Amino acid sequence: SAKLLTKGKFSFQYGRVDIRAVVAEGKGLWSAGWMLGDNQSTIGWPRAGEIDIVDTIGGPGEEDMIVNNMYWNPDGPSQEANGKSNINEGQSEPGAVYIEEISDDESETFSNKFHVFSIIWTEDRVDFYVDGILTTPVTLTGTLKETFTQSPFSLILGVAVGGTWPGAPVFEDTDTPTQFPRGMLVDYVRVYKPTAL
Repeated sequence: SAKLLTKGKFSFQYGRVDIRAVVAEGKGLWSAGWMLGDNQSTIGWPRAGEIDIVDTIGGPGEEDMIVNNMYWNPDGPSQEANGKSNINEGQSEPGAVYIEEISDDESETFSNKFHVFSIIWTEDRVDFYVDGILTTPVTLTGTLKETFTQSPFSLILGVAVGGTWPGAPVFEDTDTPTQFPRGMLVDYVRVYKPTAL
């Protein structure tokens, strides 16, 4: 497993993020491009907030799916964190908005072709996109708005191997063993800040 962080080097509040990448292929691999509030070290998670621009797990039947998500404290960032809230647009699994492959080509997955995963973050909204297509619109209100307007955020790119969500890599006795080395191929990460009108 590995990750790259911009904390202490670059953070921002409001703007657009584009991540052009091919995610890791294979059972047990979890690719992610995400963000955490810079005040995480002082107030903790989930009170500082988390924006998951792209989360994906590898393996048969999974590589044509990504997840958009946000986490925050349901009682607000200034209160003791007794739980966490997350976006859920009526999906079957709480706290995750699953996005199926948006191409008409059934052979195309997120692990065999570059895609651009984006958010546009303003004081009132966080909208998620894949290849310029709006996938998950989120209006910031209440404790959600309190969380995502309190601090700049930094970026994280990571690939995890194993764990609860992706499960363990599969090496033997299967038609689809996980091949190594594997990783997420990132063409670019671009951040655009809003200009004053």
